[in-house]
Amino acid sequence: MFEKLPTNVSNLGDPVGDLSTSAARDLGLTPGISVAQGGGDAWHGQIGLGVVEPGSLAVITGSSQAMTGQSAKAIYGKGFMGGYTDGVIPGQYTVEGSAVSSGSVLKWFRDGFACDVVQATERVGMNAYEELDKACAHIPPGSDGLIVNEYFQGNRTPYTDSKARGMIWGLSLAHTPEHMFHTIMESVAYDTAHNLKVMEDSGFSPDKLVFCGGATKSKLWMQMYADVTGRPITLAEVGDAVGLGSCMLAAEQGCTPQLKTPPGTWFTNPKLSSQTGSGTKNTSFM
Repeated sequence: MFEKLPTNVSNLGDPVGDLSTSAARDLGLTPGISVAQGGGDAWHGQIGLGVVEPGSLAVITGSSQAMTGQSAKAIYGKGFMGGYTDGVIPGQYTVEGSAVSSGSVLKWFRDGFACDVVQATERVGMNAYEELDKACAHIPPGSDGLIVNEYFQGNRTPYTDSKARGMIWGLSLAHTPEHMFHTIMESVAYDTAHNLKVMEDSGFSPDKLVFCGGATKSKLWMQMYADVTGRPITLAEVGDAVGLGSCMLAAEQGCTPQLKTPPGTWFTNPKLSSQTGSGTKNTSFM
């Protein structure tokens, strides 16, 4: 088995060769362009968010959710992935967790139980998620006792159980579709807090969470994350952090240490900022 392992492992962004003529033709690019070593999309997003030093955790939201950050020392434990030696930044260790069902559960609810909202918003060019978000804004924390466990496609971390399944508990005649939408968002926030607790138990405790992806469009959801995890939430100006990180790796081939200077993507929104880091410009929910 060991003879099958590669003998040459490149760092992210290392030059690995030149673009071939056939590939250049298919891509509409110039042959001979230098090609850099890539990585997983979550790690590219982590770089795009500037989470390249210990102390922060990148949260890449979408249909599923990745949580990944850096440690100065080797960290290993039950319930998370890593630490990966030299995973994102040489000389550091990358720690990772993941929720296999997050935004996909909201989509399940929207498509199956909010068809009227979808049809109404499509007729006027509006977004169904935004309208559902507004409609549930008055629901108190805890969703009046309605609880969802979002393991609709199993659990990736901390249990790594593909047979785990979701749960809806506490339904009453007082609950509405708005309660369901609200509690699904809460369930993902609590899953994030659960993963953080598991990481903390092994010595990885980030001071803040840096977000990108579709969930960042909801101020309500971001506030839930901050409330449940007890950490400030920072948003980046460039929403497509994965694309940005990919561009950075391609542009800085052979210059990986420069990635330790976060990209100029931070911004301040005084209406949302209640707590900021030491000199770091951010939009913070706390």
